Amino acid sequence: MHDRHKNFLFAAALIGGIAFGLLGCGGDSQEPTSNAVTIQQQIGYYDVNLNFTATSHFEVGRRFASAIQRTVPNYEQVVDRALLLQMFILGKAGLTFDIVKTRARTLLHNPEFHLPYKEEIAGMQDVFSYQNDVLGDGKLSANELLVFQFVPDVMRAFSCSATAAYGSGTSTGKTIIGRNLEWINELIPEIAKIYAITTFRNADTSVVNIGVLGQLFAISMFNEHKLFGAILDSATTDLDTEPKTLIPYPSDLSGIRSYGFDLRYALENFAETSDVSSYMTAADHVYAFNHLIFLADEASAGVVENDINLKKGTPGNRSFRTEDSVLSARVPDDQAWPIRGAFATVNDFRLPGNDYAAALSDTARWTSFRDLYAGLAYGQTIDVEAMKGIAGFHPPTSGLMEAGAIFVHETMPEPDEWIGLGEVPLMFNTIQSIVMDMSTLDLWISFTPWDNLLPDPVYRKVKNPLQ
Repeated sequence: MHDRHKNFLFAAALIGGIAFGLLGCGGDSQEPTSNAVTIQQQIGYYDVNLNFTATSHFEVGRRFASAIQRTVPNYEQVVDRALLLQMFILGKAGLTFDIVKTRARTLLHNPEFHLPYKEEIAGMQDVFSYQNDVLGDGKLSANELLVFQFVPDVMRAFSCSATAAYGSGTSTGKTIIGRNLEWINELIPEIAKIYAITTFRNADTSVVNIGVLGQLFAISMFNEHKLFGAILDSATTDLDTEPKTLIPYPSDLSGIRSYGFDLRYALENFAETSDVSSYMTAADHVYAFNHLIFLADEASAGVVENDINLKKGTPGNRSFRTEDSVLSARVPDDQAWPIRGAFATVNDFRLPGNDYAAALSDTARWTSFRDLYAGLAYGQTIDVEAMKGIAGFHPPTSGLMEAGAIFVHETMPEPDEWIGLGEVPLMFNTIQSIVMDMSTLDLWISFTPWDNLLPDPVYRKVKNPLQ
């Protein structure tokens, strides 16, 4: 019943967190002396505005951290606890905070790391400046803040899915997307206390990130050019071994980049899907972990398969997959995509030359996407309400990924269901489910609250910060 990613030891080597939700409760707060930083509490999330037009990136970072302290007085305690829990899980695979700290410092000091983002982090560290890295002490050190900013790159991001209908597949002919973010149940009480929608404004561009307060890298981000991008995990496995094993984090860290910050840069600087895809797959852009980048615009959607394949010394097929792409011969016929006007991605690679691993958590969700879109072949179309049904789908009796749930709601199984897997399996829930009309940038989000793992999404229309 349980896929290998649910095994505690296996998953501990994979996961690291896409976005720790790190905070407690707070009231409305706004920077009193400048409009460079504002934080306002909304229903279920914080609305954040960071304006770099007339203020340096360092100063915005510093003011941002100060505003967080005022808005959420227990921010440090909750961040610290989230890191403590995360490292407890990763410790099962031999990782230590010193290891991930070294990884984060290497990324930060890569000469190619974008200077404005380096300055933003430094500004935040000027406030969160405690010098002792002691997880569980209720304080946030400069190094802990640094690790928080590079979570997908130094630990691991896991799970998620994304989908879109477009062209003949929608009632308007324009793209409608659905994007789900899952995380580990044990961390959700921390994550869910501080969801945030953060707008980054520069003189000539604006982007909006849907994630967590204090987070500077892209996770689910769109720009004013109606271009959406989101990061997803794809397991880095060695298909030449049996049983399949994980490819270790590279020992040579020179030249390794952050894909979360690279995606933010791309969305801040490019207006076309092809430009973002080319940037994320540039030959000199090498990343520590394999990953996926879902991209959508008003007319189409697809996913960048970033198979870094460092174990072989050369990258795999780092290309943009669409509904028309020829798939790897490893992909079975029932995992093909005979749907016109729609696209979906789970957590695997499917292009020729890339490592395809038939994990049930992926194949079952893929089958659900195919079945949900099957009506398009008979002239049906997708609108926003229909997309809510797709992103919010789960079988009537199960919220398990392995059962085909796209909106995931997993609770701890009975012991006899997992005996033999080695350890208690990790369970996941969808913490953010996003539905968006790319032609208008109208946005609906279901935020899973900290005290209630939702079996079904509750979508609310969210004010678009760019309007």
